[in-house]
Amino acid sequence: MQRPPRRRKAKLLNWLVASLLTLLPAVSPAAEPPGELLPLPSDPREVFRRSGINSFDKGALSNIVIRGYQRENLMITFDGAPYFGATPFRSDAPPFIVNNSEVGRITITKGPYNLAYPGGAGGSIEVLSPENPRRFSAGGSLSYGSYDALNGSAFLAVGNQQADFSAGYRGRSSGVPEAGGGVPLVRTPYPNPNNNYRIGTEDLPMYRLDSFWLKGGISPTSNNRLELSYSFMQGSEIKFPTQNIDIADEQVHRLNGRLTLRNLSPLVREISLQGWWSRARTLLDDSLRETSDATNTALPYRAFLSRGYATSNRFEVTSTGGRLTSQLALGPGILKKGLDVYQRDWNGSYAALLRQGAAAWQYYDNQPLLPDVMTRNLGMFWIYETPLSDTMRALISARGDFSRVDANGLTPDRIRTLYQPYYPGQGIPAGRDFADWSANAQLFWKIRPDLELFLKGGRAVRIPDASELYMGQTRQGSNVVSNPFLQQTVVNQIDTGVSWARGGQQVEATFFYGEATNFILPVKRLSSSLPQARSTTNLNAVIWGVECEGIVQLPADLKFSAMLSYSEGENRSSNRPLAEVPPLRGRLGLAYDNRRFFASINQTLVARQNRFDATLNETSIPGYAVTDLQAGCRYNGFTLTAKLNNLFDTRYVMPLYYQRDPLSPTARIPENGRNFTLSASYRF
Repeated sequence: MQRPPRRRKAKLLNWLVASLLTLLPAVSPAAEPPGELLPLPSDPREVFRRSGINSFDKGALSNIVIRGYQRENLMITFDGAPYFGATPFRSDAPPFIVNNSEVGRITITKGPYNLAYPGGAGGSIEVLSPENPRRFSAGGSLSYGSYDALNGSAFLAVGNQQADFSAGYRGRSSGVPEAGGGVPLVRTPYPNPNNNYRIGTEDLPMYRLDSFWLKGGISPTSNNRLELSYSFMQGSEIKFPTQNIDIADEQVHRLNGRLTLRNLSPLVREISLQGWWSRARTLLDDSLRETSDATNTALPYRAFLSRGYATSNRFEVTSTGGRLTSQLALGPGILKKGLDVYQRDWNGSYAALLRQGAAAWQYYDNQPLLPDVMTRNLGMFWIYETPLSDTMRALISARGDFSRVDANGLTPDRIRTLYQPYYPGQGIPAGRDFADWSANAQLFWKIRPDLELFLKGGRAVRIPDASELYMGQTRQGSNVVSNPFLQQTVVNQIDTGVSWARGGQQVEATFFYGEATNFILPVKRLSSSLPQARSTTNLNAVIWGVECEGIVQLPADLKFSAMLSYSEGENRSSNRPLAEVPPLRGRLGLAYDNRRFFASINQTLVARQNRFDATLNETSIPGYAVTDLQAGCRYNGFTLTAKLNNLFDTRYVMPLYYQRDPLSPTARIPENGRNFTLSASYRF
């Protein structure tokens, strides 16, 4: 690998000068009357900063944790359609799509209380794209910041009350960020030095992403609508610091259609028929790591490096599904019921240098990683919400799911040579059936117009993911062998709390307690004839916690906000702390907004993570405090915003952002140091 020219060190003055960017050509005046000030359009992603929710990014990648539940324990939908990524490493998981799409609204359900979709045992996230304006509209935004981070978008829409159409584009790119103290993230040392990034990688991009979308609708009457949408995203040069490989290419296609008929009769309020399709493809390799450097004398196989990489993974997934729902006026309430179905076809392969002393063409051994696994699910749900009195209302839900998982590419030879040695005396099933039910009840009581008490209790399930059941890989030193005997996870939980709202003041406090039966986590698995393997297992766990957040409207257009959340998890099967549960976290904020100018300061405080599971190579992570500033102004459709994050250049590691591996320690990648962004947007 030839070393690129040394990266120039950007200074704050350079950031400011370079940020004076021309946004768009001259356009017609804004639709609002001249001089009228619009409220600051809040970023829908701000919902991820609320209590009980941990969201974090690393370059283009991201993850979301709700009260200790993440990944397959959460269901994330886009305009009502579930999305399943292609990689078991979660590089293209739904949170990644959330961060790289145009978002109109995000609704988060904490706990097993959204049964309109399958799989949300720990919670759900419903993402809605912006609605098409029923007129001619256009807009764009552009931001530039530290590490040459560039983010731009533009859209054009036309329409009236009968038909509408919009198209848009978004592009993002960035250089390699630096942690507190000015050290590039890719210079973080790994436990195995051969997994370090190669010299000069800090001069290459951290990521490059391009996406565009089309959305159109027809409304023959005010009660009927047919809507179709398509989006495409492509990523390249995406560094993946928490893994030992990076993303060379990423492609995601999503197609969604929905027909909605409203007010068909006094009984039938709405009928909706929806169908969706998505396809994702990801190519990963270690071409940027020391493991692929032919001049690295520590590599015994360096003479056979003939492809520019030592390890390469390729994953493809295709998902199709549909749902039929209706809303009925039943008594004083509304009954929503539906039927949904989806099929996910997932395939992955692995090529690597496996054996010492073989010829180069033999050295790269292609093997199945995910053996053409098909997951099918059929579900039915009922949700009834009704007032019980002038001050009380209730919501009752029930759901049933029937699932089938088939590893169509799992051959008898693969079972005999890889799976059977880790499960001696057990017949390895190439397919599994799952069937279970979910239900919840929620009660809300307004004891005063400004004070409400609530009590919730629920049960929800999620089936094991295909990667948790059937992923298999022969590697140097250790293997990967999933657990084809896993059972579905069942979460039983109660929530109780109080909310108070008066004028601009709001306070909400919640206590929750949940028991997770057959919770799924990584585990070390041993064999008498093969190396140790990374696998999965079921265990019983308890997660409980408290959450509190509030907003106080102060004089002089000021607003004060505060948040505190704490979750604690216990592995009841081993009497150890449950892995990957966030520590105590709080946030304080003070904001000013007079509709023309706005500014804010936010302080995030995270306690030391003292509860950890050493068997998964978790360690105690120090606490930290980070200060973020924001200021800006608006005028006639224009918004100019400046942000300064991590004001004091704190060097810190997020407790949740490193891979838990039962076989070996993994790198703790720090977060970005002090960084500045200037953005401008215009819409009419």
